[in-house]
Amino acid sequence: MANVFEIDIKEVVAKLQKGKEYNIYTLYRDVPINIKVPFSWFDISKTNEVYLAFNCKNTSMKYAFKTGNPVYVKIVIPYQNRELSFYIK
Repeated sequence: MANVFEIDIKEVVAKLQKGKEYNIYTLYRDVPINIKVPFSWFDISKTNEVYLAFNCKNTSMKYAFKTGNPVYVKIVIPYQNRELSFYIK
């Protein structure tokens, strides 16, 4: 059975490393797309919404991420002597 952890999204975002590549997933015409792109920046708005930016400049499939389909970012971070792997929508 999987363990359940309570983690604040701001704590997770603060652990992202600028320039490190992360996997991003979406669907394009019902075909799963997975690309690996470098992380650029994040912003937490006054209403606590979190915005993540990735550098897709050299990505040939970047048009697949402009379709309005949900996009998922796979995040792997160290946490209490473990490695947590999860997805942010």
